[in-house]
Amino acid sequence: MMNIYQSIAGIMSEGYSIAKEKRNQQQGFMYRGIDDVMNTFQPLMAKYKVFCVPEVISQSREERTTSRGGNLIYSILHMNYTFYAEDGSHITASVIGEGMDSADKSSNKAM
Repeated sequence: MMNIYQSIAGIMSEGYSIAKEKRNQQQGFMYRGIDDVMNTFQPLMAKYKVFCVPEVISQSREERTTSRGGNLIYSILHMNYTFYAEDGSHITASVIGEGMDSADKSSNKAM
């Protein structure tokens, strides 16, 4: 069995750079879509028997008013993402994410 470091190295050796091919219509910036990332890495994670467990460590949310008077929910999340290999070895990445949305997706965006 491979430990988590060998498994991640295998995934990285077969993965490739995902181009920023999506365009945000409002601000005009380019980004890579979550579907592109998931479609690239899910098969590799399955092949190398790696899975990820997300954990919200802390969350803060506030409502903000846009320049046009609309409402935005602003979320900040401290997340741990723990990656496990088949042998039980694991590594945790601790990250901070921010997201804004006018409906119900600010936490998802922050993740």
